[in-house]
Amino acid sequence: MHVEVPGGQTLAQAHEQVTVLENELRRELPDVIEIITHIEPAEIEEAASPESVDHASRLKSSAILLLKQHFPAAGWHHEQVMPLAGGYAFAAHAALPPDISLEDAHALAEAAEVTLRDAYPELQRVTIHTEPEEA
Repeated sequence: MHVEVPGGQTLAQAHEQVTVLENELRRELPDVIEIITHIEPAEIEEAASPESVDHASRLKSSAILLLKQHFPAAGWHHEQVMPLAGGYAFAAHAALPPDISLEDAHALAEAAEVTLRDAYPELQRVTIHTEPEEA
């Protein structure tokens, strides 16, 4: 699990926060076999320039068109592009058939990430959230 915490903390402080999250998840989801977290500092640009906001908007539109062309079976939604220091972060949800295997869903997400990174080198972070489509 990818967890972003505010920057400027020590590893011990960040780890303490994430440990609380992990413990709550274990308590609420006892059937989950293992929880592994990857802690990163949140790098969202606090005061994004008008140019970076405009580019983020164009990037979002272009990236979604690319995903729809390459992966038309996915229901792409909840797209976000956020300026980072020195680049951008992209996130989107991909609604997939409920009976798709976890392996196939993961492969689609990985392929989508590679496609986006190849097309848009300014993307420093790409997150594809797969979920079952609603009936």
